[in-house]
Amino acid sequence: MIVELQEWTSSGPLELNSEQVRVLNDHDAFTLRPHSDRAERWSIGARHKVGAVALAGLEIRIRPKVTTPALLGLLSEVAPIIDFDDEVVAFDSGDQVLPIIAGAFCRHAEAATRLGLLQGYRTVDEALLAVKGRLNVSAQVSRHAGIALPVEVTYDEYTTDIVENQLLAGATVLLLSLRSVVEQHQLRLHRLLRRLDTVTPAQPSTTLPPTPITRLNSRYESAIALARLILSNGALEDSNHRSLSGTGMLVDMNRVFEEVVGAGLRRTLEPHGGTVAFQHSRNLDRAGHTAIRPDVVWIVDDTPVAVIDAKYKLPTSNEISNPDIYQVLVYAAKYGLGDVHLVYAEEPPVQRLEVGEITVHLHHLDIGSVTDEREQACEAIGQVIRSQALGCDRSPTQLIKD
Repeated sequence: MIVELQEWTSSGPLELNSEQVRVLNDHDAFTLRPHSDRAERWSIGARHKVGAVALAGLEIRIRPKVTTPALLGLLSEVAPIIDFDDEVVAFDSGDQVLPIIAGAFCRHAEAATRLGLLQGYRTVDEALLAVKGRLNVSAQVSRHAGIALPVEVTYDEYTTDIVENQLLAGATVLLLSLRSVVEQHQLRLHRLLRRLDTVTPAQPSTTLPPTPITRLNSRYESAIALARLILSNGALEDSNHRSLSGTGMLVDMNRVFEEVVGAGLRRTLEPHGGTVAFQHSRNLDRAGHTAIRPDVVWIVDDTPVAVIDAKYKLPTSNEISNPDIYQVLVYAAKYGLGDVHLVYAEEPPVQRLEVGEITVHLHHLDIGSVTDEREQACEAIGQVIRSQALGCDRSPTQLIKD
């Protein structure tokens, strides 16, 4: 069964079996609501993730609330080396995210491997009947004490089965598992997989191995960026962070918005001094039992002078979420600041709140706007942040340029 949804919307009544209900109820990308007319009829609700996922006999496709070209612009802004070609976007016209990402991946991966697969050295630990490379003494003693053969050895192998190719192969396998990928791209992905047949595919994960870009692998840079995007968003977990049996690629719009806000503020604040840190972790209490992690912190001369949190969820027309305010008030208390900032993807009902001696500034960054307009909005937000930081007694203003 294919279910078509839009971000933050729900389906009509659907007949679901007990396994589908269990899996969807545990998945943090969906909400599930029963219908009163029949016990087996349910409504599936999408939240803040977009893309496609196949679980328990269902394929659920979630469109973003912004236009697909706007989302691609956001992803390109987060990873500037990713290029979503206009021809690919035109070919995959519509509002589905996955076909366009698959088309871009095909183009970049084919270009990267056209002259042959990248090769490199990989360290191998193996038990052999003859010595090769270096004898692994500790492994030999612990596994084969008193036995001459096999011999535990460690050696460096020159191979195509390296991290760069493993990422490409893993992304290819994942995309081929989804029916959302159009037939033309499936054919290209099959050809790419045959080219990578000597490579062990990487598994979807939120913690992929690092791939530093050097002159030796620079032709892989864009393909690796897309492969990492696909695999990191293809790690399906339930609400308790346990792996689910299924495949898919769901882009977390909360995370995309946080990264867009962070990157925009870094560009507008760092030229005036200091550094902009993302996900700045601090202990809240003295004993270290509770931690805080603001999305963006502007640090000048080792002193936090501004704290900003990004909220992709929209405030209601009449009120602002109390937890949002409580959260930034805690940040203000921890960092000793008189001003803190919230950046919303939707227009907030007010621009500031006065809470005792602390001012909470509410900003709007429209992610559906074009890149130039987002840049202007980030600059306007940065101006407010700079003016408040300059007025803060704790701020080392001699390092902040006008």
